[in-house]
Amino acid sequence: MIHFVLVLAGMTTALLQAQIEGSEARGVRRTAAAADDRDYIWTDAYATPDPHGPTVHCKGDGMKCRIPARLLHPARLGQLHDTTLQEATVEANQLLARLQRSAPPGKALCLYRSVHGPVLLWTQPGPGRGAASGPPGRAITDPQAIADLLGIQPPAGRAAGGTLEALLEWDPVIKAYVWVCPRPGNNCVIHPKLSTATSRTVFDDTLAQATEQLNGLFDRVARRPPRPGVRLCLLFLPAGPVLAWTSEGPADASARQQRISADSPEFDRLSRELLGLQ
Repeated sequence: MIHFVLVLAGMTTALLQAQIEGSEARGVRRTAAAADDRDYIWTDAYATPDPHGPTVHCKGDGMKCRIPARLLHPARLGQLHDTTLQEATVEANQLLARLQRSAPPGKALCLYRSVHGPVLLWTQPGPGRGAASGPPGRAITDPQAIADLLGIQPPAGRAAGGTLEALLEWDPVIKAYVWVCPRPGNNCVIHPKLSTATSRTVFDDTLAQATEQLNGLFDRVARRPPRPGVRLCLLFLPAGPVLAWTSEGPADASARQQRISADSPEFDRLSRELLGLQ
């Protein structure tokens, strides 16, 4: 009887593995249920030059500040977000969760999209999207002025690539939409590295160490693309930031005619479908 049970268990395991491998061969695989990302929101951001040092406020409508800081954990694996990126996402989110638990009193961890690239900051959380009250009169809202006030600096030794514009483009080979980054923009950071800041009230030693760890993680992943012609991108979607493999786009003229820009409602809907998000 024991021998029969062991044989049956082995057959069941083999069958499940075959099903998974078959799905991966088709380019898509469902993962374990992703964490609920509805509590992680985008907001606008501004800064105030307070007596004890600058304060970053994340509130109002916008896509400047992801609070709390977290990467999207897609429920679907495929060519754009594969097992390598899923594992990197889990590792990054575990680090970000530990950071959030160590936040100073009254502060929250945010991923701020600065003019010098994304940066982790301690922020003063406030009313989220749809809040009626705007920034106070002394608030600094200009992105460059915020970067100057906080001393935000681009990462040293950043790989070539920069920040580009992510679009959705129909790929006639796999007969599906893919993300492409053909020109300069602000929603796709190629070979991503997080920036730093000199203001100790928003960026302390804890965040500096975490930034170094995350940059090391991103660098290791970016150096191992799954196939020629693709690059690692930290992609800023309306649903949240996500690690993705992107390219400059196929040379086929008909494919370029089917591009969907980020300001289209279809961009958000199709991006969610690609990632298996609700």
